[in-house]
Order: sequence, then C-alpha cells, then structure tokens
Amino acid sequence: MNEHQFGQLLDKAQYYEEHREWLHASQYYLRILRAQPGLSDIAVRLSGVYAEMGNIAAAEQVLLNALGRDNGNPDLLFALGRIFYRAEDLDKALYYFEQLIPHRIPQAHHTIGLIQYQKGQYVKAERHLLRAFELDPANTGVHTILAETLLKNGKPQRAIEVLREMQRLQPGDWQSGYLLGVAHVAARQWTQALEAFTLLLLVRPDDVDALCAASSVLVQVREMGTAEEYLRKAQRLAPRSPVVLNHLGSFALMKADRAKARACFSEVLEIDPSNATALEHLRLLEPAAL
Repeated sequence: MNEHQFGQLLDKAQYYEEHREWLHASQYYLRILRAQPGLSDIAVRLSGVYAEMGNIAAAEQVLLNALGRDNGNPDLLFALGRIFYRAEDLDKALYYFEQLIPHRIPQAHHTIGLIQYQKGQYVKAERHLLRAFELDPANTGVHTILAETLLKNGKPQRAIEVLREMQRLQPGDWQSGYLLGVAHVAARQWTQALEAFTLLLLVRPDDVDALCAASSVLVQVREMGTAEEYLRKAQRLAPRSPVVLNHLGSFALMKADRAKARACFSEVLEIDPSNATALEHLRLLEPAAL
C-alpha cells in the first residue's frame, strides 16, 4: 500500500467513524491494518469502532494482537482499560490499567482511583488519586473525586486543601464550593462551612442541597430562625424531596415537635421506602411500630 492509497483509506475510515457508520469505518480500518499490521494507532481506532458496535471481544482482540507486536505499549494498554471501563467491566479495566502504573500516567492513576472508589476501596482509591493529583495538579477533573475520597477516609483538612486548589484553578466552580462546605462540616469548622454555603447560594440561590446544608450549619451556630427560613425555601422549591423532608423532620425534633417530625419522616418513606435516615428516625420515634 503506497502513501496515497493509505491516505484515501484513512480518510474514508475517519469519515465513517465521524458519522457513526461503524460497520463501514471498521471495514476501512481493517483494510489498513491488514496491509500494515504494525500501526498501533489504527488498532486503537479499530478497537474503538468495535466497542461502539458492542463487540467488546473483537475490540479486545485487536488490541491484544497489536500488543503481541508491540509488547507493553502504554497507548494500547490504556485503550484496553478504557474499553472495559466504558463497558462497566471494572475488574477487567483494572487489570489493564494497573499494568500502566510503572509508566506514571496521570489519567491511568485517575481511572484506577475511580474504579477503586466505585468498588468501595477508598484507601486504594486515595493512593492512586493522590498520585494523579501529584503528576498533573492542573487537571481539575481529579480534584472533586479526590476530595470525596479523602472525606471517606476521615481526612477533611486534606480535602479542604485540595478543594482550595481547585477553586484557585477554576474560580466559581459550584461543585467544589459545595464540597468545600461539606469538608468544613466534617472538620466541625462551622464558620467556614457557613461561608462556603453562603457563597454558593449567592450564585445558586435555589440550590436545594446547599439550602439544606446551610440550615444544618446554622443550627450548629444556634441561628435557628435563619435555619428555618432556609428549610422553608427548600421546601417550596422541592416539596417532595426526601432530603428536604428529612431535614424538616430533624428540625422538628429539635423543636420537640414529634408529631411533625413523624409526619415528615413518614412522607419520606412514602417516596422512598428504603430511606435509611427516615427509617432510623421513625424507629426512635415509634420503637414498637417498626
């Protein structure tokens, strides 16, 4: 195959891939690969097309064949891990991504961390997410999940540092702002938590989760009137939200209004019968009934 023929086939393969005509794209990539089997980038493209067609086995085999010619190629290993991660086969994805650990690739460590987080292995997740953070601190994609993992592992102060860095890199990001408030709550830093939620509510005044979180902090600093105002607003915005109803129930308990608390938690269970927070509160309110 000469250069002109190669260019024509590649143009057609890319055209069909861009237009999501997977069968035609696969045929042209396969013609190129049969003529020049050592082209790892074409193997990656063909495997991606097979994956889009739902043929994960073929996608894997193409890349394994390429690895047989180019053993240890990190691009091929990454493509294998990505295919299985997108197919939600976490164990197979982990198998391939872990082979990339010696290569110190930030995205590989990031994805290993995500997989371990999904598997509930928070200590392992923290190790890899921290490595991704250290290798590429400007990649804001890792900050939020790293902070959440640090909170799972009982390290709110370190989570606060990570979130502060994310806010420096991405000012105005509301997700990091919310999580920063959560981290300050975990550290029992009520003033800083209230500041974080208040800043968030300035730009997202109808954020129900932020309103509920801010109300909880306001209770801690004994600003009960403002806390109740926030909850009332949250209730107007989302009257059937289990989160809002649970907060209203807890607030009613603090005011010794057991009847209202019972009504709130019961309504939660009508919406979500397995809601753990509501079930626990009702057990305390009516131990003989549940």
